[in-house]
Amino acid sequence: MELHGYPRRAALVLGCAAGLVAGCGAAPVRPPSPRDMPAEIRRLEGQVASLSTERPAVHLALARLYLDPANPSPDYLAALAELRFFAALDPKGGAEPEVRQWIGALEVLARAREDRDRLAARLEDVTKESAEARKHLSSLLRETQERGRAAESQTREEAGLRDAVRSLTRENQELKQQIEKLKALDRQLEILRKNVR
Repeated sequence: MELHGYPRRAALVLGCAAGLVAGCGAAPVRPPSPRDMPAEIRRLEGQVASLSTERPAVHLALARLYLDPANPSPDYLAALAELRFFAALDPKGGAEPEVRQWIGALEVLARAREDRDRLAARLEDVTKESAEARKHLSSLLRETQERGRAAESQTREEAGLRDAVRSLTRENQELKQQIEKLKALDRQLEILRKNVR
C-alpha cells in the first residue's frame, strides 16, 4: 500500500517522526491555522535570513511548521534541512533522541524520494524507448505489408504471364498444325501440277 506516492514504511516512519518532533524541544506551541501557515512559514524564513546570529529555536519552529499535519503544503526536505541547522546550532538539542530519530526518518524519506525520482526518470526513459520501438516496429510492419502487396502483385503478374505463355503455346500449336496442313496441301498441289503437265 502507498500513501501519497510513498511506500508504507516511509509513511510510517514519517508519522512516527512527526509525533516525536511534536513532543521534542521547548514547550508545545500552538501552530497557526492551515490558512495562516504559509504566512507564518514566510515570516520565520525571513527571520532566518535576516538574523545576524543563528537562533536554533527559529529553525526548530520552522521545521515544525514544514511538517505540521495542518500545513497545506508540507515540505519534508526543507524540514530536514532546518532540523540539521537546529542540530548544528544546538548540539545538546540536536542530540536528543527525538530530534535524531526525526532526522533519521526524514533522511529515509529523502532517500525514498530520490529512489522514486530515479525510478520515474528510468520509467520515462523506458517509455520513450518503448515508443521508439513501437514506431520502428510499425515502420517494419508497413514495409512488410508493402513487400507483401508487391509480392502479391508480382504473383498475379507471374500468373498472368503463365496464362499468356499457355495461350501463346496453344496458338503456336494451332499454327504448327495449320502449317502442317498447308504443307500437306502444298505437296498435294505439287503432285497435281506434275500430273497435269
